[in-house]
Amino acid sequence: METASVPDDGVGARVRGLRMSNAQTLRALAGTTGIPHSTIWSIEHARKSPTLAEVQRLADGLGVAWTVLVGIGPRVVCPCCGGAGWI
Repeated sequence: METASVPDDGVGARVRGLRMSNAQTLRALAGTTGIPHSTIWSIEHARKSPTLAEVQRLADGLGVAWTVLVGIGPRVVCPCCGGAGWI
């Protein structure tokens, strides 16, 4: 059975941004999600498209809805730099 993956349309950048804003290390997020830290790194750097299951586990580990990670969540202004974008 083939596993569906989510095209990286900024998913990795959103994962990294949320992880960093939560002051989480790759290893901490890996421990929370059960996804190897090397896989999370690959997703964050757009070297790998996450599966739907990985998106859900990452969202749970980051405390957001999966829709936020795929770019259909709320659009906000970054408190750090004032830039508008998807979280």
